[in-house]
Amino acid sequence: MPRMPPEHTLGPHTVRIEGDVLHITLRGEFALQEMQKLVELTDDVIARHGFYGAIFDGSQVGAIPPAVRRMSGQWPGLKKCYGNVIYGASFSVRTIMSLVARGLKLFSANSLEIAFFKSEPEARAWLTARRPLAAAD
Repeated sequence: MPRMPPEHTLGPHTVRIEGDVLHITLRGEFALQEMQKLVELTDDVIARHGFYGAIFDGSQVGAIPPAVRRMSGQWPGLKKCYGNVIYGASFSVRTIMSLVARGLKLFSANSLEIAFFKSEPEARAWLTARRPLAAAD
């Protein structure tokens, strides 16, 4: 498989690929076509590593429309995720993402492991500690 470039631009957002980890910076609203591109990038990481983890910089995130949340919840690759971690998010973003995660557990076959931290180093430490769970599957 050819090597992917380490950084991708999805509208105003960026995705940096670091092995099996996607570091995602959302700036403003996250549109459906941007989610579709993120799914393609993540599918490629899964094809290479068998699983993935995601770190989100939540300091600049805007709206995440219902169609994007629905697509995320229905995407089969979510089962290959060993953790999602968000740092720098406001209280309202943390609340919304917690509700989305609970909804996925209740209403779909997918589950969303998610944690929130103030800083990127804390977020990375949490995600690194979860990686062995994926490798063991």
